[in-house]
Amino acid sequence: MKKLKLKDLIEQLETLTEEHTYCYNTKTGEIVFVSELIFRAIEMEDDDLDGYYDWEKDEIELAIEIDKDLANIYIPLPSIEDIGEYSIMEDFCYQLKDKKIREKFLNDINGKGAFRRFDENLEEYDLEQQWHEYKKNALKEIAIEWCEENNIEFE
Repeated sequence: MKKLKLKDLIEQLETLTEEHTYCYNTKTGEIVFVSELIFRAIEMEDDDLDGYYDWEKDEIELAIEIDKDLANIYIPLPSIEDIGEYSIMEDFCYQLKDKKIREKFLNDINGKGAFRRFDENLEEYDLEQQWHEYKKNALKEIAIEWCEENNIEFE
């Protein structure tokens, strides 16, 4: 198994979407992703790839390889739900030293529009850089834990 560059994993965790499945290829050391639409297409078991573009054919072949991964070459990365960005955001709020600002942030992250209000508060109080560092450290901890759980060496 190749060593995984922790920096690459963290960068990938920052850009996760619900529309893709992300996996670590233990043979190549690469992080790959496949659209959920492609996975749905292979579930239909349509072997005819003539109606697809070349890049789609490549992604379909990768999806089939991941789906039939009998040798456990592909290890799924943590999902958006596993990461829990809201929890990271909430933890960030709790660590704010100024009580008034902390209470404003905590109050504003409740209900619909929480992420938008959080971003507005970051800008208003000039805390964007502090948030990005905090989030990157939280993602680093998640990445290290994932590597250890999956016996993946990292650098």
